Amino acid sequence: MKIVVTGATGFLGKHLCLKLLHEGHQLVVLTRDSHKAQYSLGLPAEYFE
Repeated sequence: MKIVVTGATGFLGKHLCLKLLHEGHQLVVLTRDSHKAQYSLGLPAEYFE
């Protein structure tokens, strides 16, 4: 399932993303700074501002 996550760079959001990826879901991450989020999270997801 493809899931949209906001707040992925926070403590809870990051752990939620890791759990969802572990369960086999695809992620779309909405963030204020997509480059910074992609660097800090390092998760295989689509990033949008």
